Amino acid sequence: RSATSKETEIKLTDVARASLAELLGDFEIFLADQNVVPWGKDDKERNKIEAVRLPEFNQKDDPLHEYWVYYHQVKPLFSDWFDNKNCIVVGNAMILILQRTIAMLKNQIKRQGEIFMAEGGFRERMYQCRTETREENSPVDPDAPVCPECGSAMRKRKSARGDFWGCSTYPKCKGTRQI
Repeated sequence: RSATSKETEIKLTDVARASLAELLGDFEIFLADQNVVPWGKDDKERNKIEAVRLPEFNQKDDPLHEYWVYYHQVKPLFSDWFDNKNCIVVGNAMILILQRTIAMLKNQIKRQGEIFMAEGGFRERMYQCRTETREENSPVDPDAPVCPECGSAMRKRKSARGDFWGCSTYPKCKGTRQI
């Protein structure tokens, strides 16, 4: 969705984050139902999982195939916990992995927001292109007044309330005058 709507991309990433947060809560409730407290910061197994670093995934020509090759490379890194016969170990491991993933998604949403603020989204870029094209095809009238706010030339504009003079630098300047 990033190609057509940064807004939708951010919303969908947040939906993924919220879904994982709900799953995290389910695992926490599971452990509570087992009369178990999740692993603490000093727990040896927790520290082992937190020490696992995944190799970078580099997608090239065949993403589906390359993903599954990657999956089978990294799956053994967690097999001590996810293949464990003790459901408490598996539950704790899932909690840690979900916390890690949720943190990554929060950072991704933050970065998506920064990119949106800097570059805008698809609609904003389309509006900018349309405005630039309109301005290029609409030369400034030599008899046009100057903008009362910034001193730039003004152009005739149309609105539902009638025609008016608007600053040629809009949207940077929003100066107007009556015709």
